[in-house]
Amino acid sequence: MRTETWETVVVGTGLAGLVTALSLAPRKTLLVTKSEGLRSGSTPWAQGGVAFPVDSDDIPVHIQDTYLSGDRWGDLAAIQFMIEKALPALTWLEEQGFVFDRGADGEYLRGQEGAHSRRRILHAEGDSTGAALFEFFQKKILTAPHVTLRTSTCAVDAALDGGVTGLRLWDKDGPFLVKTSQVILATGGYGQVFAKTTAPEESTGDGTALALRARADLRDAEMIQFHPTGLGGVVAHQIPLLTEALRGDGALLVTSDDPGSANGLKPLAIPHPLGALGPRDLVARTVYERLKSGYPVWLDARQVLHLNDH
Repeated sequence: MRTETWETVVVGTGLAGLVTALSLAPRKTLLVTKSEGLRSGSTPWAQGGVAFPVDSDDIPVHIQDTYLSGDRWGDLAAIQFMIEKALPALTWLEEQGFVFDRGADGEYLRGQEGAHSRRRILHAEGDSTGAALFEFFQKKILTAPHVTLRTSTCAVDAALDGGVTGLRLWDKDGPFLVKTSQVILATGGYGQVFAKTTAPEESTGDGTALALRARADLRDAEMIQFHPTGLGGVVAHQIPLLTEALRGDGALLVTSDDPGSANGLKPLAIPHPLGALGPRDLVARTVYERLKSGYPVWLDARQVLHLNDH
């Protein structure tokens, strides 16, 4: 079997994998993806933007909003860590040269999304935030001297000898072994296990399965977020997502008491003060239960200004 030696192997080329590999300089890093090209996974699909605290005074409020939006099930220490690091992360992104959308006055154009008590969402190139971030860091990775990229390369299993000593992979030439002291899995989720999903086709959970076979402990694997709105009438397994930013800009979830028509449209009653901008699990559950009862639910976006921006 072919054998290579690397200081670090990063599996996955979404934003997490790209930024991690870039940040490992000067460690010689092998970055692998099972996809034929670098553009894959959820990152390029992300439409709604990135949530940052408005300022330092907003940090505790943002933490509380996030904790409550998860129905108090979230790991509060993890939430605090992420939000307290958010403003430094924003500074770092802009120091790298990334540009978020600003208005004519030079201020950030902040959007509103579910469960946020303030407008915190920053965008890049309108609703193409994920794609913009991906393209930006892809260019940096392709010119980073410490990173070697391999596409069409699948991570199969960890090599174990009292601990992880390497990674078994498979490419077009067959299996090979990478000896390394550091394996980083940035392989995303597993939305493709469901009959209907807005997750990309790469979200098959193979990184999670690899970790399990290596006897890693998984926490909260059942805590999967279901997005409330997708494009109806699609027969395929994978359905287009309708961004939450639409509801943030005024789109309404509506229903009818007539199971077969759009007569007598009325707002869908969602048991939360923020209504259709409540926590995603609550909104998704309300939509699902209404549909399961035999009544239609639509997203009425007729009143959204600049709809083409979404």
